[in-house]
Amino acid sequence: MKHSKTTDEPHHSESSFSRSPVRVFVFIALTVFIAEAAVMLLLPSLPVLPYVAEAFTDASLLVLIISPALYYFLFRPLVIHIREREKIEGVLNKNQEEQFKVMIRTSLDGFWITDIEGRFLEVNDAYCTMMGYSRAELLNMQVADIEASETREDVTRHIGRLLAAGSEYFETRQRCRDGSIREMAVSANYNSLHGGRIYSFLRDITERKRMEVELQESEEKFRSMSAHTKDALVMMDDEGNINFWNAAAEKIFGYTSVEVMGKELHTLIAPEKYYEAFKKVYGHFRATGEGDMIGKTRELMALRKGGDELPVELSLAALKLKDKWHGVGIVRDITERKALEHQSSQHNLHIKALINATSESSFLLDTDGVVLAINDTALERLNLTEAGVMGKNIYDFLPAELAVRRRAVLFEAVNSRKPIRVEDERDGMKFLATYTPILDDTGKVVQVAVYAADVTERRQEQAIEQLLPAVNHKILEGAPFQDVLDLICETTVEAFDLALVWAGKKMEDGSIAHLAASGPAQGYLSALKQIGVRWDDTPLGRGPAGSAIRTAAMQYSPVGDVTFSPWARAAIEQGIGSSIAVPLMLRGKIYGVFVLYSKQATQFESPSVRNRIATLADKIRLAIEVANEQDQITLLSTALASAGNAVMITDPRGCIEWVNPAFVMLSGYSSAELMGLSPRILNSGKHDAEYFKVLWQTILAGQVWSGDTTEKHKNGALYTVQQTITPILNEQGEITHFVSIHEDVTAKLEAQARIQYVASHDGLTGLPNRSLFFDRMGQLFTLSKRNKTSLVLMFIDLDGFKQVNDKLGHHIGDLLLKGVADRLQACVRDSDTVARLGGDEFTVVLFDISGRENVANMAEKILGEMSRPFDLQGQQVAIGASIGIAITAHDRQISEDKLIERADTAMYEAKRAGKRCYRFASDE
Repeated sequence: MKHSKTTDEPHHSESSFSRSPVRVFVFIALTVFIAEAAVMLLLPSLPVLPYVAEAFTDASLLVLIISPALYYFLFRPLVIHIREREKIEGVLNKNQEEQFKVMIRTSLDGFWITDIEGRFLEVNDAYCTMMGYSRAELLNMQVADIEASETREDVTRHIGRLLAAGSEYFETRQRCRDGSIREMAVSANYNSLHGGRIYSFLRDITERKRMEVELQESEEKFRSMSAHTKDALVMMDDEGNINFWNAAAEKIFGYTSVEVMGKELHTLIAPEKYYEAFKKVYGHFRATGEGDMIGKTRELMALRKGGDELPVELSLAALKLKDKWHGVGIVRDITERKALEHQSSQHNLHIKALINATSESSFLLDTDGVVLAINDTALERLNLTEAGVMGKNIYDFLPAELAVRRRAVLFEAVNSRKPIRVEDERDGMKFLATYTPILDDTGKVVQVAVYAADVTERRQEQAIEQLLPAVNHKILEGAPFQDVLDLICETTVEAFDLALVWAGKKMEDGSIAHLAASGPAQGYLSALKQIGVRWDDTPLGRGPAGSAIRTAAMQYSPVGDVTFSPWARAAIEQGIGSSIAVPLMLRGKIYGVFVLYSKQATQFESPSVRNRIATLADKIRLAIEVANEQDQITLLSTALASAGNAVMITDPRGCIEWVNPAFVMLSGYSSAELMGLSPRILNSGKHDAEYFKVLWQTILAGQVWSGDTTEKHKNGALYTVQQTITPILNEQGEITHFVSIHEDVTAKLEAQARIQYVASHDGLTGLPNRSLFFDRMGQLFTLSKRNKTSLVLMFIDLDGFKQVNDKLGHHIGDLLLKGVADRLQACVRDSDTVARLGGDEFTVVLFDISGRENVANMAEKILGEMSRPFDLQGQQVAIGASIGIAITAHDRQISEDKLIERADTAMYEAKRAGKRCYRFASDE
């Protein structure tokens, strides 16, 4: 820093005696002359003799004559001494000044020089850095310009006091160039030279002040905590003597703080048998600040003042003060907790007994899936131990894909607070699981009870029972025999979760002809055809399929069996573990074989599984017989009053001649009511004339017609059937009857609709979810480009939602989100789309809206609705919204992703602008 060299630098001058000898001589002469003149003027008035004046004149002349001698012998040495001294003092002063400047320049503290008006005359670099001003800026300012705690008048009065006292130390607050405030400690001194200067050193004490405030707050918190906590708080000095004892300690142990001060903790609250152990622990702690008890929580028995024992939880912490370790103990009375733990233990035993009373899987989870209780059946099915699974997440023990599905069901039960039933499968087993949420007194879900029943056998039996009606349905439709066999194989694979199923026909040459097959292991089927499968007594005929035909008995073979060796390698490559082959009997003779392959080695070992497969083989045999006798199938199937599907037979004009009981049950009309009527009695009005025109054109042409038909029950209710109408032809090819088979698919369609709705809509608000939003967005985006109309996308993020959730709970947050969804839908048109992307983020898509002003009006309308308080279970909740808006333009290309990105960016711009506002994308 360059310092000013004006009035602040020291002024060095030489004595007039040190300039030259001539000046000394002149000075002496002038002095003598003035003295002589004075004598001459004064003496005539005095009563003295004239000779005195003459004598004085002679003396003066003598002084003038000897003055050069006086200078050289008397004054000159003195002058030389004065010159040398002044030179030395000048050097010293200059060195001191340079040292002073270096000290000020390198000081970490601020330094300034001001005049008595408070104007800056000099500042050092540290102060400039501290305040954020340049030196030039500060030299054009006054102290009052940077003061944050004193007015200009206060500064003037302060300077006045400083001038009076000469020096002063004080603390003040100053405002930096960026507006921030710094706390300063100022040491100021006044120097009256050069018109008066004030020299001040300044130290930044902002951090010290903050720490003082924090310390004070910490002390207040500690006092408040110790006074109001229910736990005993005890502090001990380095000798182990109590020096702090709070109110809770008095209540728990019965001693007042006066009674315990200076005493050892263990002598008061510990049974005598623990004395020596406590002393040893605390002695080690005093020396090292460590010990077995330090930083840990232990349960032990303590003593009250009267000698009563009570269970407590003790935590010890170490505190080092002045190089000595002190102890801090927190003691909690756990009498009530121990009682509750005992009750809980008994309760858990009851729960364990209860859940083990069922033969199905049963367990209790927390809301994240952590196991709280589990029965033996579930442990056996999961191949786990109770110790290995308790306290861990159940989904960590399941295959990843299955874990994702079941975790989603758990969260759905938690969020909906309603029981959820779902069916899925694992390792070939089918489970019907019920997730029942358990609510606390506030209505919050705290646990979920899961009951999973093994419905594998039930589903397999149902599949087998439904197979024959389905086959009959196919045959009555006029389907080829190959299609019937394909249906049988597909149903079997699905029912038993198999790798492969195929049906073969016994051939006279000892081979087996493949008739139909189904399953994911198609590679193995190709290997079978390449290697070959026979039924005669050859190596290729001794496998499961060939042995079943030769022996007319069911054959089970694991892949490792010696008879399986020709095909073992191919089976292992396809993940096949075992197979079972069932002979197909037709009119008492072997017709062929039905072979099933499992991914598990033991799936076919169970007798119940084999019985179901044998039953399935009987169904297949019956189906083959029916398929081989097509004419009899027509008569038989129309006469099957016990058929599972509704059947109606009409004449060629469409008049009803016969219905089975299933049709009566489905339609609500009795047989007598339907006879002779047209099927139009079931017309729901949901199908137009074109629908029936195509139907009649098809069946009158002798072709099978199939489609979904919505019909009306006798009571007016609508239901949907999958209807197949098959024309029955005589030998001349003329239509004699129509056979209509109705399969009620109402529940199936409703389930599909529910699944589709759940997949595409937000479960909380009912709005389109992220998936449906992007789907509709894509459609509207394409439509707007084609029609050259505008498309507006709004991204809406709620302001203050997190605070509502944290303060009032998630159930209030859920109600708030529902309210927001309702208000948003009320703001827009039916043609617009409102969606919830997740959390508190919503979108609005406005189609074919013209004018930026109209879009702004819509945004204002939404902001107004969001700013109105929500009444949620009697609580008034106020929030806001930040909206980002992006608009497509006709005159330039913009991608769908870019439009979404712009709306999202604009929303964050609204957030940064202070929230509760909207912003258009910057390039709109």
